[in-house]
Amino acid sequence: MVRRKHDKRLYAMKVIPKKLVAQEAMLLHTQAERLLQARVGSHPFLATLFGSFQDASSLYLILEYVPGGDLAFHLNSRVKLSEEVTRFIAAELCLGLAHLHRHSIVHRDVKAANVLLDKEGHVRLTDFGMSKV
Repeated sequence: MVRRKHDKRLYAMKVIPKKLVAQEAMLLHTQAERLLQARVGSHPFLATLFGSFQDASSLYLILEYVPGGDLAFHLNSRVKLSEEVTRFIAAELCLGLAHLHRHSIVHRDVKAANVLLDKEGHVRLTDFGMSKV
């Protein structure tokens, strides 16, 4: 989590060490993540990429900060989600995936750890590193 100095807004910063990116497969995943998130633009059920930069040691992605945690955390901390909550999450996830598919993108890594929930419980699908056009 990082805070922008001039307006105090919170963002998530994904730091990817260049040592990891030196491997060809990781380089392709990192490039795909940045380019595909920029390609799909803004959508209410996809985590927004605000920018990217690099220094001598790392690559950085500046993403929307989603304070509700990931779905894996919630599934592990609760005995059972209600049917209503499950339908709500599934519907929003399907809408986010449909938006990707309209842009000819397949996510390929949909799992509970990549489904974030905002403070009101709305879905944000994240981690586009395995995605393909």
